[in-house]
Amino acid sequence: MSPSHPFRCIALDDEPWALTQTASYIEKTPFLTLVDRFTNPVQALEFIQSQPVDVLFLDIEMPLLNGLDLARCLVHKPIILIFTTSYREYAYEGFTLEALGYLLKPFSYEDFLKVTLRLSRVPGLNTDTEASLSYLFVKVGSDWKKLKLDEIVLIEALGDFVKIFTTHRKQPLIVTSRIHRLMEKLPPSQFMRVHRSYVVALDKVQGVVQERIVLEPNHYIPVGETFKPAFDEFLRRTCLR
Repeated sequence: MSPSHPFRCIALDDEPWALTQTASYIEKTPFLTLVDRFTNPVQALEFIQSQPVDVLFLDIEMPLLNGLDLARCLVHKPIILIFTTSYREYAYEGFTLEALGYLLKPFSYEDFLKVTLRLSRVPGLNTDTEASLSYLFVKVGSDWKKLKLDEIVLIEALGDFVKIFTTHRKQPLIVTSRIHRLMEKLPPSQFMRVHRSYVVALDKVQGVVQERIVLEPNHYIPVGETFKPAFDEFLRRTCLR
């Protein structure tokens, strides 16, 4: 499946309140789509065998068929497993089945999002990630906000936070993240770290004046010695000489 399309998900849980919660989290996440939900594991297995499914959110303690046993029935099926359970003691066995994540009930949307964001790093599903990635969810205060990558101009490190300057906001966003963690999510063809404190959006670079990068609107950013060779290579590839 190309990540330019939402991941097709089903939710399986014999507890109605838990099933409703998982389904609602899937529906509010832009890169996921809920194709069905089940309280009966046998019916879920039949659906998976006949319909394309990318991600299965499944409980473990269920009647008729244990979630771990159901997962073992899918070892030859290209499906990603995310366990949702009240029992911490099953975590090791869940990961031996190569589950992407293990959510301990009751879990928050923040916990859910942290696990599902790993989908972009699943081998075989992210071959076109750089081309298709157009946004990130960033934590601002206690909230998660959607940030379009093409709006980013400059990212500045502030210890355990980063300041993100954008084209559509008068004030920068103060985001809970260290700059190196944010860099792991950004496409390297679009963003470059040019200083221990700064990351620039390459398409927003307006020029270089006295060895300082000029960005819109009116930011002048120094280039650190460690990062200068990579930036000089960018200039070599893009400048007419």
